[in-house]
Amino acid sequence: RFLPRPISGNTQELIPSNVPEDHLKEPDKSSHSDEQEPLVYGDALSQAYINHHHLALGVRQRLLAAQRREVESAVRSAVDTPPPCPRCSTAGSPAGCQRCPVTIVMWDQAISVEVPLFWCQDCSSNYSIQPTVVDCLPDNRTFWDVSRRIGDNAVLWWHRTVLQQYHQLTCLLRRVSADGFCAAMLSNWEKNGVPCPSSVPVSSLRKRMHLAQLAYAHLQSL
Repeated sequence: RFLPRPISGNTQELIPSNVPEDHLKEPDKSSHSDEQEPLVYGDALSQAYINHHHLALGVRQRLLAAQRREVESAVRSAVDTPPPCPRCSTAGSPAGCQRCPVTIVMWDQAISVEVPLFWCQDCSSNYSIQPTVVDCLPDNRTFWDVSRRIGDNAVLWWHRTVLQQYHQLTCLLRRVSADGFCAAMLSNWEKNGVPCPSSVPVSSLRKRMHLAQLAYAHLQSL
C-alpha cells in the first residue's frame, strides 16, 4: 500500500508506507569522510611501510633475481642447441670456451652475461647468438654478432621493454629527453640495489640508446 507524501509544492511522491522514517533521511555525508580522505594523511600507511619494509624488499629482490635467471637461462640454452650459422645456415658447434661479455640493459637493472661463440665449419668463422633471442636489440651493427667485437668495446644489448617504455613516453608526453630518461634509469638501478656495471658507458649512454631506439622504431613500422 502506498501513501501520498508531499515533497515540494503540489507534487506528491508515492512512498511505501512500511518504510521507516529514518530510511527517508538524507545520508550523513560526514560518515564518508574517512573514505574520501587521502591515505597519505593516515598513520596506517606509514606504519605498514615500516612494518613490511623487509618483506617488500625481499619481494623486489626475488623479482630482480627472476629476471636475471630468465636471461641467463636463455643464453645458456643456446649452448645446448647451437643456432645455425647466419651466413650459410649450417649447424655450428660451440667454439670451445670462447665467450663475449655482454651487458643487457633493462629498466630495473643491468644484467651481465657471457654470450658463447660458435664455429661454422663451412664458413671457417665464428658467430654468436643474436640479441633478439633474449628479446633485445643492439645499438651497433657490429653487436648484432658479438663475435665481430673489436678491442674492448662494451657490448650493450637493450631489452625491448626499456625501449618500449621510452617510446611510449615520448609518444604520449613528447617532452621526455633521452638524457633525463637514462639518468632516471641509472637512479632506478641504484634504488634497486643494483650497481651500475663498469661496462656501461654512462657518458655515451644516451647516444647509444638513441641508436637502439632507431632499430626499435623500425620494427614497430613493420
